[in-house]
Amino acid sequence: WSLTKSAVESFTFADGTPIHMGTYDDSTIEKVFENRDARLSLIVDPEVLCPVSFAYKEGVNSTTGYYTDKFVDWNDYGTVTWSAPSNTADGPIYTLSEVMLNYAEACAELEDLGQGTMSQNDLDISVNIIREKHGKLPALKYEGKGKVSVNGKEITADPKNTAGVSNLLWELRRERRNELMCDGFRYLDLMRWKQGY
Repeated sequence: WSLTKSAVESFTFADGTPIHMGTYDDSTIEKVFENRDARLSLIVDPEVLCPVSFAYKEGVNSTTGYYTDKFVDWNDYGTVTWSAPSNTADGPIYTLSEVMLNYAEACAELEDLGQGTMSQNDLDISVNIIREKHGKLPALKYEGKGKVSVNGKEITADPKNTAGVSNLLWELRRERRNELMCDGFRYLDLMRWKQGY
């Protein structure tokens, strides 16, 4: 299995802005990984674009070209426990990152419903810790109801936001997608967000 092009393109530039706000070049594998969220090269092997059905390492193939090696221990290759679902990778079941992402999303959702008020502190004690530590990204700044910026640039509406949610909520969903990539959350998130069509 491998990441889709959509998943790869959900990762922001290194300045924290989504790719729709800049010039994104996917003409070479090097350019895909250039100047991006640090988590991308930890999840997808940045060394090679593995052609579909062509062997990459140790005979392993990619179904999309973007070979993911998150949780893969190449030292254990060839043993009976190496392949999912019985591999021995220390895949977390419940992480602090998930708790923080749940908190930030809940704050934004409550604000949208008129049941609460989002604040900069809500972002700082949750998603901004993850962005800075794992993605090496600058912090998100709360700009008022449904609005968010990064490094003084307000994040504009993403053309892929077909859910009709605020830019703030969309960026929190992007952050959740990227932080929990390959951890088994995506399907249930899409169902929860009514995006499973």
